[in-house]
Amino acid sequence: AQLLNIAKNLLEGNSSTFDSGWGGWADQGILNGSSLEPKGGPNGSQCARLTPKEAAPNVWDAQLKYNFTATKGTTYVFRLKAKKVSGDGKIQAIMQHNSDKFDQQHFFDKEVSESWAIYEGEVTADRDDYNVIMINYGKCGDVLIDDIEFGVKTNVINVEGKDRRYWLYVPASVAGKTNVPVVFSLHGRYGTCDPNDAGKPLFTSLAEEKGFIVVYPQGRNGASDQDKKDYPGDWYNAFGGGTGWEATGKENADTKFIKALVDKIQADYKTKNASNSYISVDPKKFYLCGFSMGGMMTYACA
Repeated sequence: AQLLNIAKNLLEGNSSTFDSGWGGWADQGILNGSSLEPKGGPNGSQCARLTPKEAAPNVWDAQLKYNFTATKGTTYVFRLKAKKVSGDGKIQAIMQHNSDKFDQQHFFDKEVSESWAIYEGEVTADRDDYNVIMINYGKCGDVLIDDIEFGVKTNVINVEGKDRRYWLYVPASVAGKTNVPVVFSLHGRYGTCDPNDAGKPLFTSLAEEKGFIVVYPQGRNGASDQDKKDYPGDWYNAFGGGTGWEATGKENADTKFIKALVDKIQADYKTKNASNSYISVDPKKFYLCGFSMGGMMTYACA
């Protein structure tokens, strides 16, 4: 069973569990009834049971919350597995500003079935002050949940038959503009493409103010058996058992990845009419920078 992993992308195979309790989760609401179910999960594993203490008039009368800080313009993905035991099975997953008017955006609003299934959704934060993820279950009856995941939605590009991930930030301030600059920010060793992770130059706020696109590419993982299989060689020896860049100054899978991203962004935003955001980029204003091993990769690419 996976606990919500903040600042981790989905589909990374994280293995944190409910075993030590609720971890970062906390109850909120007047009729909460969350508990651990030792062997009720989809594979007979430990899961969580949501049962309001009594019949509630509203879904928000029983809630689980997880604190985090949203970034405006970032697309977040939330999903979990759920199974109805009895009752209506109604649950909501939302991103919320947890005070005053409780402004919120919904990941999903579902009635859970009697068989284990995945429930998921995504939202793009329209403000910076969302500070909790909520699971509302006041009208669920009795529902089991498991494998809770939350993260920043990443983009995928296929380079020589292999999928590489990156996060692209197009601020609202560049809407309708031409010749928009593009800045690549490369993370250091052990870093990720998640814009909320430290370990790289973070430009999202500055991009909104100054009007440029930001690209956060994801390096290869020296601890991944799949990456070692996909990319034969000894490149991972310098990675220290984590993520990084093959900063040798020679053509390799990482330099090809960066070049492919440059080509894709130039093609996607060649003209205002051809892009979803109705903007165009300036091929002469593409910039590359990085932190630590990402700085080495910047030098290598140059």
